[in-house]
Amino acid sequence: MRATSTDFKEWSKDAVWMLKGSTYGYSDNDFRDPQIFVADDGLYHMVISSNLKFAEFKSSDLKVWEHVGNFPMIWDRMCECPDIFKMGNYWYLVYSEGYRASWSRKVKYMMAPTFEALKACFNDPGANWPRDGHEGVLDTRAFYAGKTASNGQDRYIWGWCPYRTGNTIHDKNVNVGAGGEPNWSGALVCHKIIQHEDGTLTLGEVPAIAAKFNKEQNVKVMTSNGAQMSGVNGTLSGDDAFVMYNRLGTSNHISFTVTTSNNWDRFGISLVRGTDSDRYYTMMVNPEDENHRKVNFEQEGKAGKGFIEGIDGYWFERPADNVYHINIYTDNSVMVMYINDVCAYTNRIYGIQKNCWSINNYGGKITISDLKVFQ
Repeated sequence: MRATSTDFKEWSKDAVWMLKGSTYGYSDNDFRDPQIFVADDGLYHMVISSNLKFAEFKSSDLKVWEHVGNFPMIWDRMCECPDIFKMGNYWYLVYSEGYRASWSRKVKYMMAPTFEALKACFNDPGANWPRDGHEGVLDTRAFYAGKTASNGQDRYIWGWCPYRTGNTIHDKNVNVGAGGEPNWSGALVCHKIIQHEDGTLTLGEVPAIAAKFNKEQNVKVMTSNGAQMSGVNGTLSGDDAFVMYNRLGTSNHISFTVTTSNNWDRFGISLVRGTDSDRYYTMMVNPEDENHRKVNFEQEGKAGKGFIEGIDGYWFERPADNVYHINIYTDNSVMVMYINDVCAYTNRIYGIQKNCWSINNYGGKITISDLKVFQ
């Protein structure tokens, strides 16, 4: 249906105008998430999610719409929230893949030099993935229903981070679907879209959000093992080396750099950790092979379950110089970690505030530098 406005504040429903899916052979229940844009032909195009397809309509006046077919689709899954735009020399389709497998249900994108070529990408997704090393995945399963907009210079994407259910924070922190569907809806998360020279996309910090974290905090080392520290910076060596820092606030920006000694060093950042914690939560930067890393979610500690499959992780290329610039933003239980403008990792972790946190090393040696915390 349609609503109109003269000021984008007060809206009036048009009870007469209606576009029904069944009129064109689609579902009336799953005929939703419309997006309108101007294509290469200068006309308005509208793409709607329905029946495991993207239905396409076009119009010259936004009133009368002609059905022009649907995108060729070989997948057996619902792709939601289509968002099509041109950025530089490429056309992009951002979508939320509603498949319930643990490796799926994420916000992804396709890219092509023209709109017509973009429409054909789903006819053979395996051959048409963006050459970005992670098959067009933009974040983890804790970021969903992404939509984008531009201010004329930069483009941003926002979606939601699902809430978790359980009797305790430890129950909730590992109740991420057990490989299935997490809870529906949650808290707003926004990223800046980064377009690389080859046209591939990753997500990064939103400058206006980062600017809100302007109160630098006093950071202290609470305890450590296998560490040689100079203030809050230093080196960690050995299989169980870590440095634990003082408690975090409700909203935090943690910034630091990790330099690994070789291509296989594994390190992690733990939240909700204390000196006597039997369970705590780690974003593990794991070497999947010599040239690739994946951020995995683990419940560590004596009572920990180890790797938590449901959240899945984020795959990215190892930096050639083994230098990882890391920025972590937390707001109550929502956290986002950015690494080198090539990795965005969103998760929901209860209990972050009023608890300590740590940086850990698992064999080899890492160097920590430029560590700061802002609120």
